[in-house]
Amino acid sequence: MSVVKNKEVFVLSILLVLALIIGGGFLIFYKAQSNMGEKSNEEGGKIEQDSEISENEAKDYFSNLKFTFTNETVPSYSYQTSPRLKKYIGKVQNLGDEIVTSLTFKVMYLNKDKNPIWEENLSVYGTLKKNYIKEFEFGGPQIASEWSGTVTYELTGLQFENSEKVQIRYEKTDRRPPLLLYPIF
Repeated sequence: MSVVKNKEVFVLSILLVLALIIGGGFLIFYKAQSNMGEKSNEEGGKIEQDSEISENEAKDYFSNLKFTFTNETVPSYSYQTSPRLKKYIGKVQNLGDEIVTSLTFKVMYLNKDKNPIWEENLSVYGTLKKNYIKEFEFGGPQIASEWSGTVTYELTGLQFENSEKVQIRYEKTDRRPPLLLYPIF
């Protein structure tokens, strides 16, 4: 009986030591991860590695993003006979030098008088390096039948590589009439 107890104590001791080693490893790993966001410069001070971008910088970079709203339909919607019920493929191309990792924008669907009747927030995720193109879907049966097949858009969020995502807010005074209108059908 005492041999069995000694084996149990021995096994429990080994498990306790292993748990302490693994816990210590996690602690060291997470501490190293939290310090990775900073690096020392030559003078011994600290600089943040993660750069922050302002809302104005994000708005300015918007001109480097080329949006194209095509009349090419998503294959699973090609059976639809009404163009208003189809989902379409849009594309965004990064013409700037920054690497974009996340992009959110609002698509506004316009009636024949060019007034918005529906808006949809869309996102494009993944690395969008210089000249890279990503596709997204827009449209579909949720859009009102008054949709004229024309859309416009505005940027609502942008994230560069190694920075935090910036949400872009438009004040009523900032709102300008849609400059780019894309007729789909």
